[in-house]
Amino acid sequence: MVYPRRDKYALLKEPSVIKMVYKKIKLVGVSDKGFQQAVEEALVQASKTVNNLRWFEVTKYTGALENNKITEYQAEVEFAFKVEKD
Repeated sequence: MVYPRRDKYALLKEPSVIKMVYKKIKLVGVSDKGFQQAVEEALVQASKTVNNLRWFEVTKYTGALENNKITEYQAEVEFAFKVEKD
């Protein structure tokens, strides 16, 4: 079967197509209580300066040790937010 050629930018030209752009930032949240609290701390700080946060992804968990005990939990978190149109 042969399909007709289609303009690869056709969807971008259609006015009815919703166009959204998102930007991602990366933060490291830190807590002495646990990883969940570290993630939540990153969210608290991100929400102070960034609007329209939409989702997050934890990309890395790390921590600090002292005398063979966990002293710090760290969560590297990427947050995505919607970029506003001009």
